[in-house]
Amino acid sequence: MAREISRYQQVRRDFSLILDESVDWGTIDRAMVGLEIPELVEWRVREVFRDARLGAQEYALLLGATFHAPDRTLREDELQKFQAQVVEAVGKVGARLRA
Repeated sequence: MAREISRYQQVRRDFSLILDESVDWGTIDRAMVGLEIPELVEWRVREVFRDARLGAQEYALLLGATFHAPDRTLREDELQKFQAQVVEAVGKVGARLRA
């Protein structure tokens, strides 16, 4: 079925995370699903980086999240709230923002 193209832009935000090797993508994916933010329309791994400088048994993951509302332009305050929710959700499963 064809969908009408929205006049409103999607907004992508990237989150650079540090994770323990025991935390896999499935864990992050489930945390994102659990957010139940209707405007969060897609998330994916953009990059995985492993280096001894990160710390023993850790890796970096660049998480890309796309937000979109079909009926309006998202406001900056909404986006900041969504970003905070993402950071909190992935933090609960062991991720932290990369400095």
